[in-house]
Amino acid sequence: MSVTHCFFSNRFDGIFGLAYDTISVNGIVPPFYNMIHQNILDEPIVSFRLGSDEDDGGEATFGGINPSSYRGDITYIPVRKNAYWEVALDKITFGSDELELENTGAAIDTGNSHNLLGV
Repeated sequence: MSVTHCFFSNRFDGIFGLAYDTISVNGIVPPFYNMIHQNILDEPIVSFRLGSDEDDGGEATFGGINPSSYRGDITYIPVRKNAYWEVALDKITFGSDELELENTGAAIDTGNSHNLLGV
């Protein structure tokens, strides 16, 4: 199924684009870029806390990180490609089995109409 077909054949409440502007549809400036350009954020950061169950819908924080939403240290990793939020993926572990990968990326996405594992 093509990405375009996916958008037309499925129901969405809306799409709040948080991807890089390099892949925005019709050159539309993504909302997060607008927030940064308008200087309405404390920091140019958006952070997410995934919900723990169906009663906890999670949280999106624009302009920083909510310190009550996590414990421990945050580990930052570089973005591999300025299109999707793609990072390097070196291996996948299933129980005691490991699959070593070379030159592979994984897109970090909070909600996506398609999921891909590309090389």
